[in-house]
Amino acid sequence: FTFIYAFPALLGYQAARLFTVAICLATAWQTWKLAQDLKMDRTWMAIPILFLQPSFFVLFADLLTETLFALVFVIALRLHTRGRVKLGMIVASLLVMARPEGFFIGVLWGVWILFDKRVSTVFWRRIPWSLLLAVGSFIWWLAAYIITKDPLYIKHNWPSDWHEGVYGSAHFWSYPARLPEMVGALLLVPFLVGLVLLLKRREHLTLTTSFLLPFLLHTVFWTFGQVGEAGYPRYMVSVAPAMALIALTGWNVMAER
Repeated sequence: FTFIYAFPALLGYQAARLFTVAICLATAWQTWKLAQDLKMDRTWMAIPILFLQPSFFVLFADLLTETLFALVFVIALRLHTRGRVKLGMIVASLLVMARPEGFFIGVLWGVWILFDKRVSTVFWRRIPWSLLLAVGSFIWWLAAYIITKDPLYIKHNWPSDWHEGVYGSAHFWSYPARLPEMVGALLLVPFLVGLVLLLKRREHLTLTTSFLLPFLLHTVFWTFGQVGEAGYPRYMVSVAPAMALIALTGWNVMAER
């Protein structure tokens, strides 16, 4: 994130904000293309649904890390969906360099690979291929080592304020209660309908699981005040494309009736 934003930042704060706008527009375009790849109906609606997510809209011209994460995430998801599984893993591995959720998404991606026969028809042969998900972490470590000569730089510089209870904690339902701020109050019903139907039909599991994992993790972390969790709805902007297509699924079902 720092490396990429360093270039527009040379032109000033407003240029960096415009760069975020470009990232968000690219994310919307890729989300629409992903809806086409998944052969959904009314694919064009993926774009307004994405921008109607309050947290995504708030970050549209901001300089936080979630929007860049979302763009890389949806590109990796498109590659995975279109059968370019190994390249998709390499792109997904870069997520950890933007936000901590990248580690957990990487683990989830590894589970997808273990059950994906496109990688290999033999189960045990899929295991070594999943190591491609460590490429981003290796690049991160190598760059840190070259710059600082400290092989444990990442460990030594993990945010010092990320200790238990630094932002307090809350009731278990406090983070789920902010779901309208993530998906939008008007789109909450279509989103929940889409989520339930996709889980029931076991369709597009890449969408449902990539939403549920960070959502549940942030819920648990916020409940117990762990790893610097502050319970912000904006965290879920990282997987906003998946949330938009889940809502689109529910919208299509409701529209047909």
